[in-house]
This record gives sequence, C-alpha cells and structure tokens, in this order.
Amino acid sequence: MNKYLKYFKIGFLQSTEYKSSIILSFVSPFIIAVFFYFVWGYLYSLSDGLIGGFTFKEMIFYLIFGLLIHTIRSSELAEKICEEVKSGDIAIYLCRPVSFVKSVFAKGFGERIVQIVMVFIALIVITLVANLPIPNIQTLGILVIYLILFIIFDIILYSIIGAFSFWFTEIWGIRRAVEHIQLVLTGRILPLSLFPLWFSSILKFTPFYYMEYSFASIYLGKFTMIQAIFGVGMLLLWIFILLVILLIVYKIGFKKLEALGG
Repeated sequence: MNKYLKYFKIGFLQSTEYKSSIILSFVSPFIIAVFFYFVWGYLYSLSDGLIGGFTFKEMIFYLIFGLLIHTIRSSELAEKICEEVKSGDIAIYLCRPVSFVKSVFAKGFGERIVQIVMVFIALIVITLVANLPIPNIQTLGILVIYLILFIIFDIILYSIIGAFSFWFTEIWGIRRAVEHIQLVLTGRILPLSLFPLWFSSILKFTPFYYMEYSFASIYLGKFTMIQAIFGVGMLLLWIFILLVILLIVYKIGFKKLEALGG
C-alpha cells in the first residue's frame, strides 16, 4: 500500500505544480456561463418557466456544473499512457514490484484531489449566490459516493483507451470520439430530460446517465433517494465490467510489448 501512496502523492504534487492553470480551469466555466445565461434567458422568456423540469436558475447551475465536472475528467490519462507505450517507458513496470494499473489509479486520484475540493467549493458558492436549496447531509453523502465512483469509472475508461496504444500508434482519434459521445450521452450539453423518453430510458442502463445529469439532479433534489441508490448500483456494475476489460486488455498488451522486445 505504501508504494501506491507514493504514486498518489506524486499525482497530487504534479496537480499543484501549475497553480495558474488550476485557477484558469475553474474561471473559464463561469466565463462560458455568461453565454449560457443570455441564451437560456431568451429561451425561458418563451416558455412557461420550466424547460425539461428545470427552472432558469437550476438550468444555469446544471450547465455550469457540467463545465466544472469536466475539469476532473481523466482524458489526458489516455495520452500519457500512449506516450509511455510509444517511448517504451511502460516496460519499466515489468521490472518494478508494482502493478501498472494500480499505480495509474493511485496517481489519477492524487491528481484530482485539488479539483474535487474546488468543485465542491464552487457548488457551494453557486448555491448560495443563486439562493438554491442546500442539500442535506444524506444527499451530500450520496454525492460524495457518486463523485468517487465517477472518478474511478473515468480513470478505468481512459486507461482502456490508453491501452489501444499497444496496437495503434496514435489514439487521439479514439479518445476524441469517446469524448464527443460522452458530451451528449452524459447530458453535459442538454439535460437528458429533454431527450425523447425512449432514448433516456435506454440510457438508464448505461453508465453515462449516472454522471453529470444524475449528479446535478440529485444535488438539485430532482432524484429520490431510491433513484440515487439505484444509480450507485449501476455505476458499481459498470465499474466492475470495465475493470475486467481493463485487466484483460493490459494482460494481452504487455504480452504484445514483450513479444516486440519492449
């Protein structure tokens, strides 16, 4: 365990190295929010006060939240793994008494500690400024669980994408394709409640439904506790499925690396 705590510490120190970058990553969502404010303000002026079950203030909160949660995603992880495979540095892990997959997890969590804290601070500030209801302790507990599972899922997903480097020279196309798919399916562009009922019903059996959309809906009190717990179960199921895929892919990938003399 001490070995992976060191990777966690390395990830944390690297994430705090460029403080200006951290600040800018949280300032930019609020700049974009100004654009959202005017666009959705016009759309709400044409409605009866509700769009997709969200009031104007809730919609702005929802969209800002989607931008904030994007700051803790692990998309860059895939490129880092790709660089290690191309350079051959990943072969070093074959000589170390550590698991490459576990070290990726530990370092990935360490890199996101600061962002997680800042996201919660931003959520509290937005809630107070917009005069939205403050979630109770039980809801906050569920939200913390959701966020942890979200990060685990994200790290696994982009680690799998990074593993394609064993077979392809570049993976940026695959990564971008996955990001664009998630942009729609997680509800970051529009709340999933605005999608056709048949489509959102299908999404409930995918992990994407239980990311940005569910997190924001729970925070705003639009999900019951039963729905929230069901979401936790679905995320755990998908994490297990992807974890099995991850272990199989890297087992095959490392064999291919050895065969190539890496």
